[in-house]
Amino acid sequence: MTAAEKRVQEARDREAERFREWLDSIKVHHKQVAKQEKQRRADKLISALHAAYLALQAKTNNWSSPNRFQNFSNDFCKCDRSKVKDRRVNLIDLDSRRREQIRFCCCASDNLHLLARGYIGASPFAPHTAFSIPLLRSYIQLWKQCEAGNLPVGTQVWLEAKFGDLLTPSGNRQRFQRHFPIAVGIYGALLDRSNETPEDTLNLTKEEAAGLVSCPVCSGRTIRESRETSPNEINRPL
Repeated sequence: MTAAEKRVQEARDREAERFREWLDSIKVHHKQVAKQEKQRRADKLISALHAAYLALQAKTNNWSSPNRFQNFSNDFCKCDRSKVKDRRVNLIDLDSRRREQIRFCCCASDNLHLLARGYIGASPFAPHTAFSIPLLRSYIQLWKQCEAGNLPVGTQVWLEAKFGDLLTPSGNRQRFQRHFPIAVGIYGALLDRSNETPEDTLNLTKEEAAGLVSCPVCSGRTIRESRETSPNEINRPL
């Protein structure tokens, strides 16, 4: 290879490297935009669900009363029959699982209709699987007492042991390790929003907010009324 040919080849290599860097920057930008859009939609969903969550929490005594799985959709939706659609959803509880025809509408999110029945959808949009709030609450209590490093494997083993015989419409086994964390995330975000509400309303300092967490009696609540902790807060320093 002559010196001129070598210089041409080096120039081509530099150009190819710049092109690869440009492609990488485009990919990173698209990932950031997608992540921001996903977070924006998640925040919008939580904002839409939170008021209903608080109302239903009070109505069902935090989903511990006999009416915890009663359908309260009529409290939030007044659509006539022409504006609703039915879809089968896998409803999974601590001791039961079933496929049920759920009625959805255009004026309220699918997750709001599921929340009105005591369930959290495993997808922000058009979920086909939903987990009960008592199950999610029990899971979070177990999560706080288990080794976090074993969480992905342990979660799948636990779910398969309880619900392994529940199949998809095509006859395949459910992929709970993909669906369940989404429901946990939505439920955890609702807990976070509930826990932040008194702090924001009272304009508390960081020290006062820490006291609200660590000493419920000091904030005027009994131990029984102490707030629930989401997975996002378990390692929060006081």
